[in-house]
Amino acid sequence: WEYHFGELQRFKNENGHCNVPRSYKKNPQLAVWVGNMRRLGRSNKISDGRKKKLEEIGFSFSFRDRQWQTNVEMLKRYLKRYGHTRVPINDKNNAKLGRWLVNLRTLKKNGKLPSERQRELMPFNIDWDLRNQMWEEHFESLLQFIKKHGHTNVPQKYPSNQPLAFWCEANRRAYRDGDILPERAARLEKIGFKWNKISAFWNEMFNALLKFKEKHGHCNVSRLSSKDKRLFYWVANIRNRFKVGDLPASYRGELDKIGFIWKREDAKWNDNLTAFIRLKEKLGHSDIRPKHSKEVYRWIRAGIVTGK
Repeated sequence: WEYHFGELQRFKNENGHCNVPRSYKKNPQLAVWVGNMRRLGRSNKISDGRKKKLEEIGFSFSFRDRQWQTNVEMLKRYLKRYGHTRVPINDKNNAKLGRWLVNLRTLKKNGKLPSERQRELMPFNIDWDLRNQMWEEHFESLLQFIKKHGHTNVPQKYPSNQPLAFWCEANRRAYRDGDILPERAARLEKIGFKWNKISAFWNEMFNALLKFKEKHGHCNVSRLSSKDKRLFYWVANIRNRFKVGDLPASYRGELDKIGFIWKREDAKWNDNLTAFIRLKEKLGHSDIRPKHSKEVYRWIRAGIVTGK
């Protein structure tokens, strides 16, 4: 008994508590002994002297301690696998662990989490403010959005993750009000987050236009040449704004650099020319008939009549 008691004292000196895990590989005999002591203590079959010695070093005989240690072990495994202890609220695979952490935060907030428990949890670097964890979860979701879409402009209506859209707007609002933490603002800016939503939308669509040009060799987005209807309508809107003098010079400059055609008529002509060249390459001749393409055929006939 004294030998195992000494081993328990050494365990506490190393770990700051007496909650030896049941699966303690470093000293399995100590884990078995601790389990026996709890069982004897609950049935009042341990001498007062030994019970007192155990209690003096912080040993507890309750079932809650065993449950506590089970949860700590789960948290330890989670940390080893993911590198952090921010268990998502909606993580179905770790629902029990998530609920336990929520309960811990509540206890700590109300001053009911024992200092010994807090010391035991220190190595896990738990974020006690749930709002911080929520921010980190949404930031991770934004990184996944960027990976998929290539930009940070989450639509206002985003059914696949509406909370992310709300979070983005909340950060923009906090930035405008000067109420966002500097380190958070810096992290968002580092991944290309735009504080001005109009500017963010411009960047999203301009990048989409660049990808279109890379694929097609021109910027003449038509209903037929683009699967992205938003891009088609955006290009049409850009031309209309240019026509009425409502397009900022900086935007016009960016579009000029990539060979954007401002007149819809010219763009349409280039569209047909591109279609004609493709058909010619495909057919091996330039005798385009309505059965090949009614639109290109009409364009050719119109050019013959007008002399263009």
